[in-house]
Amino acid sequence: PDTTLEDIRSLAKDALAQAIAIDGRRDIATSCDVPDEKLVADVDRRLVSSVLREVIGNALRLASSRVAVEVTRLDSKVVIRVNDDGPGFAPEAIATLGQRFTPRSTVRGLGLSLSMAKDVLGAHGGELHVEASSLPPGRRGVRGSAVVITLPLL
Repeated sequence: PDTTLEDIRSLAKDALAQAIAIDGRRDIATSCDVPDEKLVADVDRRLVSSVLREVIGNALRLASSRVAVEVTRLDSKVVIRVNDDGPGFAPEAIATLGQRFTPRSTVRGLGLSLSMAKDVLGAHGGELHVEASSLPPGRRGVRGSAVVITLPLL
């Protein structure tokens, strides 16, 4: 990666705006909650922005009614949590998260975007994992997923 010092709050806001421009739907409400303090990390802006845009875009495509991006500080890390109220990840998808071309019972995707995201984040000392969404259940009556990204702060 070709790294520079970047405020992750700005990257998250920009990624949300770009994802809305590409994958936004009128029936999906979005929000982006960031702290007042700067959260500076040494990252490749282009690569990390692409990861954030792809993760947020996936959430927008799958959400029932809402996507919420939350940026917080946890000790010496920044945590970016992309919550949606969609159908969530199937258990086999979570078990094989980050593996490319893994057969799944659903027809959606080949596992490439999250696999590449994990590689990019790993090159920055970061991680990606999936949890239950903190949003209330959506129209489908199920709790969605949250893709959680962590990156080391300076």
